[in-house]
Amino acid sequence: MTKNYIKIARMVIIDILEKIPMIAHRNNILYTSFPKSASIHTLNLLKIANKDMKIIRAKFSGGVGHNFISSETLNTSISNIFKDTVIYGHFPFNQHNHSLMKLKNINSVLVLVRSLPDIVISYKDHIDQNNFGPLDYRIEGLKESNPNWFQLEDKKKYDYIIKFIIPWYVRYIVSWVKASENYSVKFITYEESTLYPKKSILSLGKFLNIHNIEDFLPKKVIVNKKESNFNVGQNGRGFKYLSLEQLEEIKDLFHYFGSSITDLNIVKYLIYGFAGLDFTVKDVVENFDNNKVDYFSIPRRS
Repeated sequence: MTKNYIKIARMVIIDILEKIPMIAHRNNILYTSFPKSASIHTLNLLKIANKDMKIIRAKFSGGVGHNFISSETLNTSISNIFKDTVIYGHFPFNQHNHSLMKLKNINSVLVLVRSLPDIVISYKDHIDQNNFGPLDYRIEGLKESNPNWFQLEDKKKYDYIIKFIIPWYVRYIVSWVKASENYSVKFITYEESTLYPKKSILSLGKFLNIHNIEDFLPKKVIVNKKESNFNVGQNGRGFKYLSLEQLEEIKDLFHYFGSSITDLNIVKYLIYGFAGLDFTVKDVVENFDNNKVDYFSIPRRS
């Protein structure tokens, strides 16, 4: 009983403190990412961009099927209340998360994405290496019986992932496109983060409003694949291993949402990778500080 009173008292104190302008206007952002998109690696880049930022790994945040930010996650400790905060997880945008974000003054969102064909291959590798089938990976609403995953040929595994798992990714990205009408949303791609880590840190620093970030950056940022939890860490494998029919099936998942979604550069990237765009990943990272060049911006309502 005493513990409950202490918990309630702490929450009341924090709620009062967070109304103080100096605290209410600190830099709180949500960092949300595709599962299997170098999430930990990009989180490490964020830490380099702002060493004093408090990183909060959201409770119940892992993988496909975890759609809601836990309210417990947002109960920042009093000792960290003056720090900029990054709340990290694999969250789509929905009404529940919108309410919590407004409650905690989160107005900026970093969304890490990766081309969906590459996600299919990486997801298959992840399941194979961790020795469990996809139904054990907490997929909500999936009722079909679990096939014997490890006896399936790769093509069948890809079919399974495209049919049951990739639709969650499609809904995820569409939700954040819609959210960009009301939030400052920055999309960053797997290729930017992994191929150009130093440039990505500079871009993240600008997004986080960190000044003179170049002064304390190392000359070279080394990607430690082991620490970053990579499976293979290669881009473009989806277009090598998936059939044309499978690639077409991924593309068709977006058609329901119409041209307002399918015409966006970020969606073209998800379907085709950078090969389907008239600019390269190098163009993106070299022009991050040019306000006239924002390849993954989302048109806002006037």
